[in-house]
Amino acid sequence: MNSLAEGSVGKGIAIGIANPHFEQLTVEDVESRPSASIQYAYCSGIEAWTAVEFRRALTAILRILEPSGTVRIATQNLDAIIYGYLLEWNSSQPAGMTRGQRLNTWRRSQTARYVFNEEDLRAELENAGFVDIWRLPAGASTIEIFRDCEQHEDTELVLEGRKPTLTE
Repeated sequence: MNSLAEGSVGKGIAIGIANPHFEQLTVEDVESRPSASIQYAYCSGIEAWTAVEFRRALTAILRILEPSGTVRIATQNLDAIIYGYLLEWNSSQPAGMTRGQRLNTWRRSQTARYVFNEEDLRAELENAGFVDIWRLPAGASTIEIFRDCEQHEDTELVLEGRKPTLTE
């Protein structure tokens, strides 16, 4: 095999932003898939969805994952954005632009409908039924298929969680 994409056929799907490691699906596609039919799900670009749309996707992902299957969620990190506003933007802001103006310029340039911090994203995964939820740096994973999936390391929030086995 020459690439992860070749080795991932039938193992994983992506919802949201396309990723060459996975078969790209919509939430509707995922909902029509058979239960316990994939091993890995990658979900990115969720900030463009409402909280209700995200919960719908998590429900569908949990259903189609095999027992012990893994979901990886990558999104903008609200905490990093806020810390950047509070601590880092003074040193790099253009002359004549306040921190508030810079934050509002960023906000207007985004299509985000909901931006998560770690606590809220973790709660969404737990409420959906995922277990063993862990945070990872962007691009890092103990699971080969998830390595190097993210490109924006500075503001990425990345969590992986596992579908419980039938005996858990």
